[in-house]
Amino acid sequence: ALTMQRILVAWILLAIAASPAVAAEQDAGTLLLKELTALRKAANLSELADALGRVPAAYNGSGKGVQGKLRSELGKILKDANLGDARRPALRALLKLDDSKASWKEVSKVMPSARLEVAGDFEIAVVGAAGQLAQSKAVKPLLDLAAKAKDGQLAAASAKALGGFKDEKKLRVKILADLIAL
Repeated sequence: ALTMQRILVAWILLAIAASPAVAAEQDAGTLLLKELTALRKAANLSELADALGRVPAAYNGSGKGVQGKLRSELGKILKDANLGDARRPALRALLKLDDSKASWKEVSKVMPSARLEVAGDFEIAVVGAAGQLAQSKAVKPLLDLAAKAKDGQLAAASAKALGGFKDEKKLRVKILADLIAL
């Protein structure tokens, strides 16, 4: 009977994996990934911005492999300064994903340098996103920016972003103590 149960469970799992709805969700993520890559390479900014709005739903409905590739593509978009205004929707898409830890990994790659003379809107938005994601690994870069940023708006944005860390009391106390020490 135990073997029969295992066979039945395996059969059900195979049926679910092969179902049209699951295949459609996986295909939607893969198709969107291909579309994003093509639009990024062609620098088609208006269509890229529209496609980025569909990322969270496709991401959250895809398997881990497709999710990783979608995050990577979002990271490539964030890093490409030639994409200009299309980088903001990519940042917003990362904030809407169900995995803030993985989103932080991509955001961390575009965190502005404290040596930046004049921070633009995108750099300020990146710092704000770090605060919204509130990952413990973001505390040090944000504190460094708050302490050392040449641009006053960037320092202020960093201090404000540190206010996003609401869940862990020990971390909040450390942030407050470090901010006071500035």
